[in-house]
Amino acid sequence: MKNTVIVIMVVVAAIAGAVFVAPMLKPNNTAFAPDSPSPQVSKRLKGIFKGMGEGFSQ
Repeated sequence: MKNTVIVIMVVVAAIAGAVFVAPMLKPNNTAFAPDSPSPQVSKRLKGIFKGMGEGFSQ
């Protein structure tokens, strides 16, 4: 009986850790994000994104 209670407590602690702690450990990719968007984008890059949009829209 005592072992069953301990096992249940461990399972509850593991689930609580997964629910509450795991989202805090998720990395965010703001380290390399620019402070402000670049005012100039090359024509080649615009063409690539335009082509991607046309490909996905079909």
